[in-house]
Amino acid sequence: MNEVPTIGGARGVFEIFVPGVFLLVNIVGAIYLFPWMSAEIIGSLNRLAANTAAAIVITVCFGYLCGVVLRVQRADLADSVSAWWNRRFNPRAKRPQGPCEDPYWSWATDDLPFIHWIGEMCDIYLPSEVKQYYSKEWGCRLPNAEITNMNKQFFNLCKVAISEDRNLAAEVYTAEALTRYVACMIYALLVASVLAAGTAVLNMVYAFAVKASFAAAIGAGVACSAYLLAAWLIIKNLRFVRIKEVETLFYACYVKNLRLSDSHLQGRSTAAN
Repeated sequence: MNEVPTIGGARGVFEIFVPGVFLLVNIVGAIYLFPWMSAEIIGSLNRLAANTAAAIVITVCFGYLCGVVLRVQRADLADSVSAWWNRRFNPRAKRPQGPCEDPYWSWATDDLPFIHWIGEMCDIYLPSEVKQYYSKEWGCRLPNAEITNMNKQFFNLCKVAISEDRNLAAEVYTAEALTRYVACMIYALLVASVLAAGTAVLNMVYAFAVKASFAAAIGAGVACSAYLLAAWLIIKNLRFVRIKEVETLFYACYVKNLRLSDSHLQGRSTAAN
C-alpha cells in the first residue's frame, strides 16, 4: 500500500498519468497562447500556477483523467497503423521469395496475440522443445486465429495464470505497461500536434492582423513538428514493442510449463515434472 506506483508495476499509473499530464500541459498551453485570450483569464492562469498546492491538485486530477481518456482508446488502432507502415515501408516485413503465398512475415500481418508469428519464431530461432510446447499449447489455437477477441481472452488468461510467479509476472507487466505507455503517448502526441498546429495558425493570423511578433506562431509550429516526428518514430516501432510483450508472455508460459485444458488452467514448473 505504501509503494509508489511504477511503470510496469501491478496497478501502475505512470503509463497513464504521464501521457495525461503531457496532454494537459499542451491543452493549457494552447489556451494560454490563444491570441484573443482576455487578460483576466491569463492573470487567473498565472495566479493558479503560482499556487503550488492548487496546481499540483489540478495537475494530478485532470492529468490522470486525460490519461484515462487516452487509455480507453486501446492500442489496437495504433498497432494496426504501425503494422501497415511496416508492410508499406519496412523491407524486413517482406519474406524472401519462396513457396509461401503470404508475401509478408506474419509479425507484420498478425493481430494480438500473434499466434502465427510465435510459431514462425519458434521454427526459426528457438530449440525444438519450445516448438513442441508451442504446438501443444498455443499452436492449437491457430484454427481460431482470426477470432481476435477469443484469442485476446486466451492471452489475458495466460497473464493471470503466470501472475502466481512474481518474478515472471513483473517481466510480463513491464512489457505490457510499455505497450500501454507508448500507445497513450501516440494519441497524446497526435492531439498535442493538432493543438500546436491550430495555435500556430491562429497566432500567425493574429500577427498579420495587428503587426505583432511571430514568436508564438513559430514556437507552436516547431512544437507541432517535434510532436509529429516523435509520433512517427513511435508508430514505426510500436508493432515491435507489442510483439515483445507477447513474446515475453510466451516465454514465461514456457518456463512455467503452463498447461491449458477445457476445464481448468494448471501451471506447473518444469522442475516439478
